[in-house]
Amino acid sequence: MNISLVCNSVDMRYRKVGNTSMDFYCDGSYFVTTVQVSWKSESLLCSVHVNGGRNVASTVSKVRWSLIKYKWTNIETLSDGYYGRGGCLTMNTSITLQLYFWHEVYSAQVLLYTDFSRDDGRGNYFVELIDVHGQVQSKKFSSGKDVFVQNAFFNSVFEFRSVNIRVLSGTLDLCEVEVYGGEYIGF
Repeated sequence: MNISLVCNSVDMRYRKVGNTSMDFYCDGSYFVTTVQVSWKSESLLCSVHVNGGRNVASTVSKVRWSLIKYKWTNIETLSDGYYGRGGCLTMNTSITLQLYFWHEVYSAQVLLYTDFSRDDGRGNYFVELIDVHGQVQSKKFSSGKDVFVQNAFFNSVFEFRSVNIRVLSGTLDLCEVEVYGGEYIGF
């Protein structure tokens, strides 16, 4: 279960029930030097991700997937990039997922939220940034670590029109994709 909450004050207190992830979305900007997370529980905290960028995954015009050399099939997503149907999107070998944007965007970071707890959910994959002419701007391969947040961090900021995620081996249970950056406005 995924809970989305609005951060409406500097001191936020929320009750967490069960095995959930919590996302906080801030409308305004906060300039902080420390983020403190504390809880009174026996449960474990798996990961914390703090990002000052804007998730542009919600601005995609279409999301589609395909086996290599087959026709693209559009799939439905929610606005934050989360793939519904009661869970994650299961991708097998040679399947490519493409997030195609209305306009060119810029980014240096793509986050993949994966379900690594499943025995078959340990696929190797790569993330490609594709420009308006269909050329690969940059490619990043998976780290091989079984962690919930897979971070494809590119060494430079790139301008691109789509993000391709392709499974090379095994199975990848992809729960959410976030692309941090903004819309590219040329001069």
